[in-house]
Amino acid sequence: MVPPLYEYPARTYALHLQQLLLKEGFVDYDGKREVSVDAFFTEGSGSMFGVLVAKDQKGNEILLKAYSGSCQGRRNLYGWVPHLIADEDYERYLSTHDLQIHGMDWAIESACNLSQKKELETIRAGYSTEALEQYTNLYQISTIQKETLALAPLFAPKNPPTGSGDCCAIKLLNYAFKHNLRPRSMAEFFFGASTKTTGRHHLEFYSPCDEKCKPILTAMLNLEIIYQDKDLVIVNKPHSLLSVPGKGPDNQDCIETRLRLLFPDAPLQCATHRLDMDTSGLLILALTKKALSTMHHLFRQQQVQKSYVALIEG
Repeated sequence: MVPPLYEYPARTYALHLQQLLLKEGFVDYDGKREVSVDAFFTEGSGSMFGVLVAKDQKGNEILLKAYSGSCQGRRNLYGWVPHLIADEDYERYLSTHDLQIHGMDWAIESACNLSQKKELETIRAGYSTEALEQYTNLYQISTIQKETLALAPLFAPKNPPTGSGDCCAIKLLNYAFKHNLRPRSMAEFFFGASTKTTGRHHLEFYSPCDEKCKPILTAMLNLEIIYQDKDLVIVNKPHSLLSVPGKGPDNQDCIETRLRLLFPDAPLQCATHRLDMDTSGLLILALTKKALSTMHHLFRQQQVQKSYVALIEG
């Protein structure tokens, strides 16, 4: 997917983080220095790292960093954005479900005959399914609109892919929204041995993935961003949503309002054109007054072409 935020200056800070990891040799270089980076260079052990630049309520610049998933078995490390599931909730989950499933493993190994073994395997499969559902329910995702979302409905009717909610961008934005920080830019890079399956290479920068990240990030931002740079953002406007604010307090939810939550410095009327409420499609919004003026000029000169597609019933 397209990065939801402009990469600079986060990419500059991310390059500095790369050098810190290589020079210091530890992920927790400003902590206990127990997690060596050497382990990332064994086959299949590389990981994504991310940096988010945000501002607090006083306008101070805040830097956040995160690693994807757990780091060599460590869910949380000093100086890094925490996992979405609190340690106490995770330990409570393990004490309930891990013991139950491991107990079934022991029972299966001790089964007297094939029939009993198959029956116990069916029971264990049921326990595993229930445990996975309970684990998924532990994820509480903070959004830009100060709402809290459950993970499973974001992927319905399918189940969330393994590792959903653990990627850098989601951890970074979740922490920012939860602590009233305003995200400004974000960048992610791969660190460690190159992967054959995903084609990721050491120190290269990558966008959030479509499979696990896109459904969550779209819900967190309440926008589906198709393209963005320092001047423009293109979003996929759904039907039944206004392009710009309407009259009255009940008609303020629109693309412009949602965008300004993410880009508060955007011009007051940042939509360069409009789509009717019942029309879905691409909407171009300007992040600067100069970009807004330029786009208006292009539309007036008919140098921008619109294309409409209709689905007709009958």
